[in-house]
Amino acid sequence: MNTKAIQWVRTNLVLVIIGAVTLVALVGLPLLSRSLNRSITGLMQSKLADQRSLEGLERTQVSLTLGGLAGDPPTQIDERAVVNAALIDRLRTVSDRQRADADEIFRVAVDHNRRSHGLLYPGLFADGARDIIPMKLQFHRALVQAYDELMTRVRAGDAPSPEMLREDLERRRRQFLTVTLQKAEDAALSPEEQVRLSAHLAEARVALMARAAEDISFYASRDILAIPRWDQTRDYSRDELFQWQWDLWLATDILEALAEANARGGTVLRGPVKRIVSMRTLGPRVPARGGAAAGGAGGLGGMGMGGGAPETGEDGTASEPGGTPPDPDSPVPTDYTAACTGRISNSLYDVIDVELELIVDAAMIPHVTNAFPAQNFMTVVDLALRPVDPVADLRAGFVYGTSPVVQVRIRLETIWLRPWTVELMPTETRTRLRTARAPREPVAEDAMTDDTGMIDG
Repeated sequence: MNTKAIQWVRTNLVLVIIGAVTLVALVGLPLLSRSLNRSITGLMQSKLADQRSLEGLERTQVSLTLGGLAGDPPTQIDERAVVNAALIDRLRTVSDRQRADADEIFRVAVDHNRRSHGLLYPGLFADGARDIIPMKLQFHRALVQAYDELMTRVRAGDAPSPEMLREDLERRRRQFLTVTLQKAEDAALSPEEQVRLSAHLAEARVALMARAAEDISFYASRDILAIPRWDQTRDYSRDELFQWQWDLWLATDILEALAEANARGGTVLRGPVKRIVSMRTLGPRVPARGGAAAGGAGGLGGMGMGGGAPETGEDGTASEPGGTPPDPDSPVPTDYTAACTGRISNSLYDVIDVELELIVDAAMIPHVTNAFPAQNFMTVVDLALRPVDPVADLRAGFVYGTSPVVQVRIRLETIWLRPWTVELMPTETRTRLRTARAPREPVAEDAMTDDTGMIDG
């Protein structure tokens, strides 16, 4: 039977092949069709995506803001454009201009922060300067003189001393007895005459204190400045002396801000700031070990990005700084556990906190607090009020005028940009802060030599 089937297949080979092909077509062509459909669909979707991308490039939305410096109103550009070489060149031009604007803003900020601050004795802090005690003593004398000039410049003064009041009242007592009552200085007085004398002396005392208040802008004694005393038995480091210099800059900014707040009133009796009770530097706000920010206490002695003593060489002297120059493009860390601003000292700037106790006109507190940021990069980060007993202060010689007053405790955050402070720091301070001066521009060879070819200087 198989032989007959084989014989039939051989006889009808064409029919068998046609049948086999038909069967394969019936089964395989639908599968092949589905596969081809998927391939063609994917290809068309890819082409469609490319087409949409090209259409998007033809209708790219470009939004730019230009200008806005020095009173120049900003220019806003909103338009659709084709991304091509011309557009890229235009964007590059805009980017360069914005970079130049940012650099100018930073330069203005540094100049504003530095103001007129300089070194009292530049030769003491220069690299390679002779570290000798006579130069340091000269610096301390200049420091004391600078504080005295600061107090005079802002018209700060203290209340009349008890000795001054006693001498004036004694003179007025004798004058009242001999002129008004026409009695001897040691004569006995009647009860009525004693009342008249007491009233006269009380009025004279208040008048004397009022005249003293009219001669100054606000009460402030030299004691609040904590001017360092010179100890002959110590050899102060240049780092410590630079901290004294920095404290002077701090005091200058704060006192001049308060003097500006009182500029319109002009005196204790009419200005919003009546008295500086105390001023204390809390120290720099630096990242503490473990991440939380911390501040030192008293002066700038705790300043440093990592703390610890400066690295020293084999001879015990401070080595050159191993840090990097301040870079405005570097990321700035924040820590909101330190203050509401989140600012902490970093490689670009130092944050130093100061605590003030002021007696001010109760209605003029905002005017006083606004004077600090107007003066320099200073921000009030905490404020507390408590009542004042004017009668008790009057007995101590302080006259505040007729407006209600309050005592204000202010925590002040001050910012010091390193691009200028680092340039003035001695090597020891830069080492401790792990910072460095900006690299100097190379000097042309012809500028370094004179006509004889010798190196100048």
